[in-house]
Amino acid sequence: MVPRDFSSLPRVRGIIGQDNALKALKLGLNITKKNFNVFVAGEPGTGRTSAVKAFLEEIAARRKTPPDLVFLNNFQDPYSPLPVFLRPGDGKKLVEAVSRAVDELVDYALRVEGTEEFQEATEKKRKEYDRKHEEFITKLNQLARSMGFVLEISQAGVAIVPLKNGKKIPQEEFQQLPEEEKREIQKRRQALEKEIDELSRKKKDLDRKMREAMGEAARHLLAKKWDETMKKAGEILAQSQEGRVYMEHAREAFLNLPQEARGVGSEERDRWVKEVKKRFSVNLAVDNSRLKGAPLIIETNPTYKNLFGVIEREAVYGAYTTDFTMIKAGSLIRANGGFLIIHAEDMTAPLVWKNLKRALETGWVKIEDLESLLNPVSTKGIKPLPIPINVKVVLIGSYGMYSLLYRLDPEFKEVFRIKAEFDWSMPLNRKNLRSLASFFKGYIQDRGYLPLTPDGFEEMVKYLARQVEDRERLSTNFGLMTEILAEADFLARERRARGIDSRAVLGAIRQREERISIFKRKEMDFFKKNILKIEVSGKRVGQINGLTYISIDGLQFGRPVKITATAAPGKEGIVNIEKEAALSGPIHTKGICIINGLLAERFARDFPLTLSARLVFEQSYSEVDGDSASAAEFVVLLSAITGFPVKQNFAVTGSVNQKGEIQAVGGVNEKIEGFFEVCRMRGLRGKKGVVIPRDNIQYLNLKEEVLQAVRAGKFEIHAASTVEEVAEFMLGRSFDEIKRKASQELRRFYSLSREG
Repeated sequence: MVPRDFSSLPRVRGIIGQDNALKALKLGLNITKKNFNVFVAGEPGTGRTSAVKAFLEEIAARRKTPPDLVFLNNFQDPYSPLPVFLRPGDGKKLVEAVSRAVDELVDYALRVEGTEEFQEATEKKRKEYDRKHEEFITKLNQLARSMGFVLEISQAGVAIVPLKNGKKIPQEEFQQLPEEEKREIQKRRQALEKEIDELSRKKKDLDRKMREAMGEAARHLLAKKWDETMKKAGEILAQSQEGRVYMEHAREAFLNLPQEARGVGSEERDRWVKEVKKRFSVNLAVDNSRLKGAPLIIETNPTYKNLFGVIEREAVYGAYTTDFTMIKAGSLIRANGGFLIIHAEDMTAPLVWKNLKRALETGWVKIEDLESLLNPVSTKGIKPLPIPINVKVVLIGSYGMYSLLYRLDPEFKEVFRIKAEFDWSMPLNRKNLRSLASFFKGYIQDRGYLPLTPDGFEEMVKYLARQVEDRERLSTNFGLMTEILAEADFLARERRARGIDSRAVLGAIRQREERISIFKRKEMDFFKKNILKIEVSGKRVGQINGLTYISIDGLQFGRPVKITATAAPGKEGIVNIEKEAALSGPIHTKGICIINGLLAERFARDFPLTLSARLVFEQSYSEVDGDSASAAEFVVLLSAITGFPVKQNFAVTGSVNQKGEIQAVGGVNEKIEGFFEVCRMRGLRGKKGVVIPRDNIQYLNLKEEVLQAVRAGKFEIHAASTVEEVAEFMLGRSFDEIKRKASQELRRFYSLSREG
């Protein structure tokens, strides 16, 4: 089934060998209703993220590009900035148009009353005002003289000076006048002041009308300038009601700038101009101008700020301030109209999970100041209006994380209604092999590796099958695949090969194992020096070679272990020494209980099982778990009870059930290879081998060196379906004989116990 011609294979991107996951993804992504988000469950290394990303990229490319998002100043309420959606690409155009226009507009607003246009527009009004002003001054002076006074106008104001015989009366002379005359002059002064007040009110009304006329002229020119300069921005914003309303309010605020500027001192003018320009600027929060299709965002650091957005602050004259230009959109808003991928295990920041659920349930995102959420007495800040979102969230996590959320959070299943399960293996068939070969081809081409040869691909397939202990399935650990390819490419180049062949792949696998195999090397060195004691020849009573499996830091290897048993009359039953030493896991303890029942069922059906037996894994100093040694433990107990010796040149692995059936176990390849390595160190003389469950035969995928030894007759692999078969082989006797002897001894134990 291995493809021989890689050149004709098409490139494959997306999900390989995950048909169920693919169906679930398609279902979740095609349902447009709210809350049909997807949880992708699978173990790390199975290509979950890269496969989902490639799958979503194809879907996103076919969808409509969502609008840009800008934030604008709310001239009615500056604490509530306005979010406005625009056609894709119009956000950047708006920023450019407004940026060019605002500089020109603010400058024009500050000098509008000095422009020729203003002078021309107000010339008639000014001349009329000047004429009326002269008339006012003339009338004022005439009135004063008619009442015996003259008016002196200075910076301090208007002084009313009395006249006598047409001449001003100095203050010293006025004080020397008779009291009657002074009262008469004072009376006339009061009457004049009333007349002046009346005329002043008319003058103020004249001044007001003049200012209004000047203001209207300025507003007319400013409005004309605004409409000309902001024409492009107005056309862009006219596509939404919010944009049109904003333009009305912004235009009105601009027309009032000259009046506002009059209250600003010359020293503060530059700062005021800068603040005004910012007031009319545009904050482009989401720019989709370069996007083709819908957005696809992978949020690798889902903090509150990164996911929902942030309102930044800056220090100004010792105080922290903020405004609408400091609003930053989070990935949930940037993915609006598309897809957002998040790793569930990364969502550990405060408030993230709760607010993500709320946003997906309501369809709205609020960009809030995190400080105000955590600190109820924080300073007042801006609160942008909520943003409507339509985004599919794909949450990626382990099976354990999915189970945890499902059990502990009732809302989880309401928000993430679709579960897509990524299997750690895929069927070994023609379709998947071609897809895998196509994936390798594209991956290699993208990275400039040497081409993968057919025999190199075959070795990769063997290695992937070995990872799942199944000759009919392949591992989906794409992370492991790509690591092997990278190292194999390096090794192939080192020896100037034309491609990544089987030699390069095997070399990469071997080097990878050697780099992380310090524990294995030390274990095997202990076996070599006989520090770890294993006998691989002869026969022993109450002693058998079991096979254990160790997984540590990415390395899996088999380790033979000597299991010993003793048996004597007593009522304790089978004592699991590992359990007594707190080194027995629950599954191992379960296996011992099954053995105890099996002994009674097979050999003591007509009398009570009366036994004091001890079982132990010799030279084992860590926890023992699993029931894969229960077949070996059963046989070594029979040996201890009957006195029949056990073959030491064979090792046993297999799980026993209450019916005496031998069940499949894990790590069988590594277990066989571990015992083989010990036997090879001691010399492959005479028969050596293992007994394994018959159900494991179809999953064997052994190293070539073991297969060669099997072919040469130096190493044997025996399969068994029942505990009787294992006992017969390891004790070298028929099970009838074993049964008679075991029943006889157990009955003797019972008799001795009764006598005692």
